[in-house]
Amino acid sequence: MKVCDLLFDGLQVRAGLLVGTVIAVCDQPPQRHLLRAGLELRVGDEWIEIGRSRVADVIPDAAGFPVEVNAPCEEGTWRAWARAEGVGPAPPATPFSFSATGAERAVTLVECAA
Repeated sequence: MKVCDLLFDGLQVRAGLLVGTVIAVCDQPPQRHLLRAGLELRVGDEWIEIGRSRVADVIPDAAGFPVEVNAPCEEGTWRAWARAEGVGPAPPATPFSFSATGAERAVTLVECAA
């Protein structure tokens, strides 16, 4: 049974930056939870991390907590990514590690310039 999940709140362009929000939620607060999140740009057939990733060492509850990530805006297809690692609630205090990506979004030069 998966106790925690990662949600994505879409990508927006703000003041020359591409901004995404990742929300970590857990039905039951785990003993430990570390979230890494960032943005990726598709280059050919690969996804390349652009900008700085964020790390949050916060225990999420059912309401969750948001982590905002950003990168300089450039034309192309983008997505947010996140990875959660930790130890679930006791018992049985099972370690977990999983990754997820948000929906892809095509961004134009016109949007970046706005």
